[in-house]
Amino acid sequence: MPITPNKPRPLSRIDIRRRHDRGTNSTVLEYVGRALRFHERVYGFGDGVFLVVSHDEMPYPPGLRTLSDKLGVPIEVLSVAKDLKSAAVDALIAEGLVKAPQMLHDFAEPEVFWHPWDARELERRHVVALARVVELESLAERELRLRAARFPVVVAQEEPVALAPAVVEIDEDEPEPLPVERLADPALVTISKVQTAIAQAREAELAQRLPNGARRALQKLVRAQYVVRGADAPSVRGSLVEAMRDAETAAASMRKVAGDDVEVTVIDWDGEWPVVVRRYGAGGRTVYRVEDALKRAGIEEKAA
Repeated sequence: MPITPNKPRPLSRIDIRRRHDRGTNSTVLEYVGRALRFHERVYGFGDGVFLVVSHDEMPYPPGLRTLSDKLGVPIEVLSVAKDLKSAAVDALIAEGLVKAPQMLHDFAEPEVFWHPWDARELERRHVVALARVVELESLAERELRLRAARFPVVVAQEEPVALAPAVVEIDEDEPEPLPVERLADPALVTISKVQTAIAQAREAELAQRLPNGARRALQKLVRAQYVVRGADAPSVRGSLVEAMRDAETAAASMRKVAGDDVEVTVIDWDGEWPVVVRRYGAGGRTVYRVEDALKRAGIEEKAA
């Protein structure tokens, strides 16, 4: 029995090809099967192409752009900026695959459709692609705030005009202010020593024992300080002080259980060599210090 020309036909995934068009720096989807007859085309492209997504024209999320303008930190300088654009392109291409039958209807005939199992698989890939965009957008937002905190934008302000000469009373019996050195915060001194130790450990490429899966996870994350509880995913913090405080607090809430050696780890990540700064055990007990590790390695003089 002859096939009716206009009868809808199932679409095969091997009929759709994704490729990169160098001339326009775009990712395109095109039909490479033989069952369709094209009567329309995308301007500038040959028959079969039904979706074109430009990498250069892909905008950043509006909310991220607004935050960037507010903080005075360009999105383009972020370490995840390029990945964010690529992920957005991937998400649009994944959506294009899901909607390929409807989109092809505007360019060719007869109508096509996905088998249910293909449709479900493509929908799953689209959801995963969208989740990746959300993840990178969150990382970008975090990096924007971190950069703004480290390099704050200073807004010039006019000096107030004095209406009358200011009179300052001096109490001769009042003791002189303490020297700056004596006013130093012990916590800041400790952090300074820890930061020096981190730099030395990284320079010496001191062997690091990271929690399972942490090394691979860090490769996808921005340069910052992270807290890792057991085998959980690394959680970013705004500063080393915050990371150490939160890790110790989290560990303090844990109770030692027989056979359970869960620790909370603080990691300083520079994008190349992670350094374990602290590890805290149950009850908040410190079980590892980077300074001690340097001493064991015989380079305590440089870390002091």
